[in-house]
Amino acid sequence: MKKIVCVLALVSLLALVGCGGVPTKSGTASSGSTGTATAPGTAAKPLVLKIGETATYDTLKVTLVSAKKGPKDYSGKATLAVTVTYDNAAGTEAASFNEFDWKTEDADGARAQDTAILASSAKSLGSGDVAPGGKKTGTIYFTGGAFTKIIYEPSFLASEENLTTWSLK
Repeated sequence: MKKIVCVLALVSLLALVGCGGVPTKSGTASSGSTGTATAPGTAAKPLVLKIGETATYDTLKVTLVSAKKGPKDYSGKATLAVTVTYDNAAGTEAASFNEFDWKTEDADGARAQDTAILASSAKSLGSGDVAPGGKKTGTIYFTGGAFTKIIYEPSFLASEENLTTWSLK
């Protein structure tokens, strides 16, 4: 019984720590109103932005700067080059970044993490931490092309309300 309680406590703690908070659109008040609130009994929805707009997770600002045709991957397939910026100027702790926090969504609602493998790219986002006061800009390359949205998922434990999507249309 003690093992079950310990496991449940650990899972609950990870869910609270790993969800990344509910994002707000940059410039909106963060006290109570997030722009993602839902009526009781309705499903939570991600924050939806346009390219160039910024989502704020506590003190970390995440911006999808551009999405355009990228170089061909190692197998000759076309890629979509998505440039993002993590701005931790207001942060007091390091904030992580990772290209695997990003997904694509097509017109049918299918989400995928189809990151492309390139021979080399100095502009690739990669993964790491942004120090307090720091900023990181990098590019994620996705294989394929019929995407309608780019999705930022701040943690693998994130629920729908913790996501931010940028519309490509």
